[in-house]
Amino acid sequence: MSSKLISDLFIEVLKGLIVPIISFLGGFFYRKFLNFRRWKVIKILGQDADPKGIFNLFYAKLNLIPLYDQSGNLIRHPYIKTSSNLAPFAFSASNVISECELRAVNYLSAMFGHCDLCRPKLAHDEQKDDDISFISFGGYSNFMSVKVMNDINNILIKFSQSGSGFIFTKNNKPVMTLEDGYDYGFVLRIIPAKFPNRVWIVCAGLGEWGTSGAAWYLANKWEEFLYKNRSWYNPLNLGKIKNFAGIIKVKPPYDNSAELIGFYNSPAPKKYFGSLSYSGNAQNNLNLYPTDSTSAQSTFTFSPSADSKDEK
Repeated sequence: MSSKLISDLFIEVLKGLIVPIISFLGGFFYRKFLNFRRWKVIKILGQDADPKGIFNLFYAKLNLIPLYDQSGNLIRHPYIKTSSNLAPFAFSASNVISECELRAVNYLSAMFGHCDLCRPKLAHDEQKDDDISFISFGGYSNFMSVKVMNDINNILIKFSQSGSGFIFTKNNKPVMTLEDGYDYGFVLRIIPAKFPNRVWIVCAGLGEWGTSGAAWYLANKWEEFLYKNRSWYNPLNLGKIKNFAGIIKVKPPYDNSAELIGFYNSPAPKKYFGSLSYSGNAQNNLNLYPTDSTSAQSTFTFSPSADSKDEK
């Protein structure tokens, strides 16, 4: 057998060995990469986001105030399509969901799949069990969001009582000055006092694009929150991260224009030793909307003072 034939045979055998080795190593390191990314995002979302866990996404269940026509008759089909082809038709729905929350669910569901997490469970906010981990969308419109903002471990930010701006929980001062032409949102993440093994997160905003922009930022820029929260890589902290709030600025109608303009975190969460800072159901603590049938709409407006300054 000639030396050239032996050499060619050796090369072919070598190729046959190298290709599966490279494929094995590529798959091995890719799985390690996925595991590392999943490990990092679970630092924010908590262990319930693990593939074997249960994680919840809560939208706000809304009801339409009864509407009446000029003759005093109840309008039973108050919804219409803007398309001229369907102009003669009207529709009814027992409950509705905001379009911005649908966008938010889409962003977060994609993140769960991309990071190889569990399949999130979508549900409305009128639910009784608080011993769960979740992300809720909206502010005072969502009962789960209210629970997060009222929890004793939220010493960061919340909506003002009028719902017209974000304020610091400790001193009720405005978080930032609002600029015309933009919507604003926040991502608030806490470990609740009564359930230290759970993680509660709110994506809420002033304006619909503030809510969906906050959800977009969490879904696509979650690593920014992780690295700004420097406690996570402290070996003395065992990889835990502090509660945090990120302030988001969005140019409607582009959720991907969202940018982080403020970040705040808090010391180690307190343990639960008594009653929470809210009593009873969150529903009983809200009295923000007009309930008479003549008020077909309720809108939030905000007028920040020119001399208000951001807290450092």
